[in-house]
Amino acid sequence: MTTGTLTDNPLLDTASIMIFGKYHGWIGGFSSILVMGIGLLLFAVARKYIKWRITLSYLVATAVFAVVMGVIYGGDVMLTDITFRLLFHLFIGSSIFLAFFMATDPATTPLTHLGQLIFGVGLAVLTMIIQVYTGFLGGSILALVIMNVTSPILDRVGVSKASAERVVCARLPKAKKFSEVRITECIRCGRCLEVCSGRIPTVLVKEAAEKGNWARVKKLGVEFCQQCGTCSFVCPARIDLKGAMRAAKEKLQKQ
Repeated sequence: MTTGTLTDNPLLDTASIMIFGKYHGWIGGFSSILVMGIGLLLFAVARKYIKWRITLSYLVATAVFAVVMGVIYGGDVMLTDITFRLLFHLFIGSSIFLAFFMATDPATTPLTHLGQLIFGVGLAVLTMIIQVYTGFLGGSILALVIMNVTSPILDRVGVSKASAERVVCARLPKAKKFSEVRITECIRCGRCLEVCSGRIPTVLVKEAAEKGNWARVKKLGVEFCQQCGTCSFVCPARIDLKGAMRAAKEKLQKQ
């Protein structure tokens, strides 16, 4: 079902339907402009924990590949064909909902900034290939499942090299006093990677230590940890990363 005011211009009609008035019977396909508005509001509120780089790289890569395909397969009116392709690939089905919500799920996406950018581009490329060459309009969902499998690999891309030299870390949140501290599983937001003054990927060190991969623990630079506790301070899951780093460092020294 679609709604929208029809005009004599098919391009304007398509833009109106795809951006403002489409409705697929579920919240993700209600209105692209509404989904984007809510998504941007969420990003503004939870900007420190939302992986917006995935959304940005996905949308940019999708637009670029849509233009490329428009040039390759363009009809008589090249600009019109390219515009139709842009509208189709950016706003068809679950694409926008996926870009702002599903693709940014912290638990199944990469931790590093570079890994997130690659994830978004890979998601766009796979979506385009699936939708264009198989005719499966739910290609973005299938592409997301495939890219989620690559997250452990992408966690190894773009990891900062630990150093004894201290750097200025990201701005810390205001301290709060809690009567009770609730610890949860890691939500993979990556905040601990951003604030370490020694550039140590603390959560990756913790994961490697739990798996007994001491060669990786050493490679990630646990020996440079000065136990400042900044990683634990910013962790929304309240994980004792400082303690995990100390334990890993002591265990490595005994190897």
